Amino acid sequence: MKKVCSVLAAFCMVLTLMGAAFVPGKAAQAAQGGRGIPDYVSENGQGVWNDEIQSMATRNANAALMQELEGGPSVETLNGWTCFFANGTPITVSEGEEGIYSVLISWDGGEYLAADGSRLYIFGGSHNSDEVVESSNITVNGGLIHILSAGGLHKSHTVNGTVTINGGQITNLYAGSIGFGHGIDSCPTTQDHQNECVLEHAAVNVNGGVLQAIYGGGMAYQAAEETRIELNAGEVQQFLLIAGANGTSGDMYVHVTGDMYVNTVYGAARGTVDSLNFSMDGGRVDDLFVGTDGYLEDNADVEYINASVTGGKVGKLEEVYFGTDQVATEEEVEKKTDLEFYESAVGNLPEMLSGFVANVSFHIGEETYKVAVTKGKTVDAYKLDANPGYVLDGWYVDNAYTQKWDFASTVTEDMALYGKWKESNISTAVLEYALKLAKETDKTGVLESVVEKLDAAIARGEEILAKAAAGDPTITQEMVDESWQEIVTLMQYLSFKQGDKTDLGKIIAFAKTIDLKDFLEIGQKEFDDALLKAQTVYDDGNAMQPEVDEAGKALLKALSELRRKPDKDALEKLLGQAESLSEKDYEPAGFGVLRAAIAQAETAYENAQATKEEVTAAEDGLKNAMAKLVPVSTRTKEEKTDTLLADASKTVANAASGNKETTSTVNSNAKKNAEKSVKTGDGAVAVLPAGTAMMALAAMAMVMKRRKMK
Repeated sequence: MKKVCSVLAAFCMVLTLMGAAFVPGKAAQAAQGGRGIPDYVSENGQGVWNDEIQSMATRNANAALMQELEGGPSVETLNGWTCFFANGTPITVSEGEEGIYSVLISWDGGEYLAADGSRLYIFGGSHNSDEVVESSNITVNGGLIHILSAGGLHKSHTVNGTVTINGGQITNLYAGSIGFGHGIDSCPTTQDHQNECVLEHAAVNVNGGVLQAIYGGGMAYQAAEETRIELNAGEVQQFLLIAGANGTSGDMYVHVTGDMYVNTVYGAARGTVDSLNFSMDGGRVDDLFVGTDGYLEDNADVEYINASVTGGKVGKLEEVYFGTDQVATEEEVEKKTDLEFYESAVGNLPEMLSGFVANVSFHIGEETYKVAVTKGKTVDAYKLDANPGYVLDGWYVDNAYTQKWDFASTVTEDMALYGKWKESNISTAVLEYALKLAKETDKTGVLESVVEKLDAAIARGEEILAKAAAGDPTITQEMVDESWQEIVTLMQYLSFKQGDKTDLGKIIAFAKTIDLKDFLEIGQKEFDDALLKAQTVYDDGNAMQPEVDEAGKALLKALSELRRKPDKDALEKLLGQAESLSEKDYEPAGFGVLRAAIAQAETAYENAQATKEEVTAAEDGLKNAMAKLVPVSTRTKEEKTDTLLADASKTVANAASGNKETTSTVNSNAKKNAEKSVKTGDGAVAVLPAGTAMMALAAMAMVMKRRKMK
């Protein structure tokens, strides 16, 4: 039995002892006594810090129960928490059917049902292992999960970890691994990229669901070398930490877009960070810290901050901190940041930033767009909406449009740029309408290959449209026309729907319950081939109904042609009885038949592929052979009786046929006996030949009667 990591055991106590609810932002930090960003959020929203976990860890040390699952994953029960380790096996998580908290984890070759997701940890990597996990892949479609990590727990090394969230409820999502504990357990205390709690590259895509907290790295003394987080839709109700909770974080990237909502974004907490990279062109963030949260206790060391907000909406942009309670200096901002904030997306600039950034005003027509950038850095051309019938001639440093601005130049002070439209000889109206139709069309159930091609065509069309609007001289009318024609042509294939795989899925699920060890080899290869084909069709997003139906029928046929191994208990019992008999006790001929029956039965018994018919034939052979055995004592008695019967039969036969020699002998004997009787005074009557025959017949009858009685 493994011992539980003492730090993990402390979690249970921490969850019950924490009092005040965690609220993100400055108010939360004050409420928690200036502790800053927590390492962990409990299921009821309470913030927990690693030193509290550490201080309680030595009080708890329970045994761990480990269960290895078929197909690669394993489950450990650590102090009441269910910890599922995929060990690199791709897994899918969904809501279970055994109650509102149940969670179903499935993978190719197996599944695991967790009764209570509120006490469930899921790791894509391993636990306390020297083995390197090359890749982990977790897809969450539903269910309740307390902690989810693309990496492993304690001593572990994962090269590439991928997490996709499409739904469900997750309390804590760690893109990196989890070390737990300041040197108490197997993770070392050295804060570098060489420690033993590593996830090298992580990719997280959030397309739905509700999360309480996201950590771009891991927790405790861990190392995350690179993390890329795409937030497309869903909610982060408490906070997103771009880097790890502590330990070592390399290059961390976060992109917020679409309909995503995040309460608070922090750049870093404790530990070291090579670079924080935050970009936003959609969605909503209420409170944005592009650096740390400004508390000295956090002690974060951030090398570089790159932040760009060109769309969406930020409620409040906070001051920039590099791990102390003092805002960044002008030198730090200029040397360690690359900032770009659209005024339309970020309503305010903090007082500190207003003095250290340059404001660039883009004027075009009657519109003015403002962008704040780090002094000494370049500014990108403002992203304008398309203006049908016109293209952008360029951005000029004067409103007379005499000198164009070179966007490779750095911005050192506030400045204004003036855009100029010019009529376009390229018509993009048809392309714009084709793009509108393509985006609005329902792609549900359409073949994946068609959807992929259409999405790619839409992306190319949007790129061409944007370049045409910007006056890119490389864009021609022919390119525009080819683009909308490609889009319309692909839309004509939207009627190519995927087959309904409901029944096929049921057949596959049943087939996977079959244990081939219980079946004869005949038909197994055909079954394996049919199951593989059915699974391939089921996973194929381009499979249409005829192919789906054919795969299901083939698998059903293969299932029906499997033959179970026959029960050999009765044969084994008969063999035991037959082999216990002694040859000296029975007639040799009969025992020879039994020996042959035993040999046949042993062959059938030892043959793992013996059919039911072969086993039954062996049983019948043994039964018949044993039934015909004749004991030696009975045989001897009957031989004597048979001799007597033979003599009697001979006498009767001779008498009946009138054999003179025999009759004479009999008469002579009778005469002698008669004479002897007269001389001796015996009153017996002399026996005639016919009487002798009658006596012989009577003797035969008596013998036969005795045999019948036996």
